[in-house]
Amino acid sequence: MTLPPPQDRRPSLVDEELEPHPVSNFNPGLVKALSLLIVVGVLFATWRLANPSTASAWYDNVDQALEQAAQTQKPILVYFTADWCPPCQQFKKDVLSQGDVQRRLSSGFVLVKIDLSQQGGESGQIAQRLGVRSIPTFILYDANGNHIDTKAGGMDAPFFQQWLSTAE
Repeated sequence: MTLPPPQDRRPSLVDEELEPHPVSNFNPGLVKALSLLIVVGVLFATWRLANPSTASAWYDNVDQALEQAAQTQKPILVYFTADWCPPCQQFKKDVLSQGDVQRRLSSGFVLVKIDLSQQGGESGQIAQRLGVRSIPTFILYDANGNHIDTKAGGMDAPFFQQWLSTAE
């Protein structure tokens, strides 16, 4: 038995699989990455709407806060915190996340958050100048910048709300 010459050969299933396919610009990895980014973006937007934050209302500059307090005649709350501080994170989760606390702070106070996550720098100098020895520390000033009270350590929401009333 002899094999037929190549020109007489008929295509088989194997030959069809080896035929070249047209080149495409379609990149499945890129599509997956873009889809993931869209899903994450939608989830983040939903989370932000469901969990409003007062982060945008917080100054990080005491001088700007003093100017704003003088203009609005609102007392100032200075909050010293750090990412690595468990009581700070607990206060943020249990107290600052509450809607009634957020509304009271944003409507009745000029807010200053001093982040001490990094050692030294301007934030460290402010903390030293204001006598902050532990975090979280909260300092209340009247609209003219006069010291009202200082509290160090975490607080629950009812106590924090009561303490805020000393400035109003």
